[in-house]
Amino acid sequence: MDRQLSSDHLVNVLVDGEQGGYLATRHLIQAGHQKIAYISGPSNSYDNALRYQGYLRAMREAGLEEKSKWRLNGNFVREGGYSATKMMIMQGELPSAVFYGNDEMAIGGLKALEERGISVPNDISVIGFDDIQLSEYVHPPLTTIRQPKHEAGSLAGHLLFQMLNGEAVDPSYTLTINMIERSSVRSF
Repeated sequence: MDRQLSSDHLVNVLVDGEQGGYLATRHLIQAGHQKIAYISGPSNSYDNALRYQGYLRAMREAGLEEKSKWRLNGNFVREGGYSATKMMIMQGELPSAVFYGNDEMAIGGLKALEERGISVPNDISVIGFDDIQLSEYVHPPLTTIRQPKHEAGSLAGHLLFQMLNGEAVDPSYTLTINMIERSSVRSF
């Protein structure tokens, strides 16, 4: 699940992380943001690589440049998002929006921004990825990309059952992601 692997005995159930990164960044651009930071997961993470590729594609299509000082690593954990956001704040010039590679980091980032008196979304917009349950309960509720986790698990179980029964199955399935708009992104 969620990894592209090749073998005659494997079936891939994937979520289009590249498209998700693209949709998140494009949503910010369409809201009028041009200075967009990316807080990433681990550099060796397959998910992070796809989401970052989507971010870059949207930025390039819009004719926007990525600023290296606004690409920080949060390791896909809340504390990492908190630390990366504090570092971004200490650098001085803030972006108008931040795309966090997952909701855990975004929630950490919201805390760091709040501690410094930076209002979301009035001063800076924030978008995450995953749509974890906590995302709708933080303040402000987090705009995010929803992964179909339950559907992926159900499909993987169903395919495994078919394979165990000797039935032929397609080698790869890619599930659709959705934008969940809440209150953490401001339009200009």
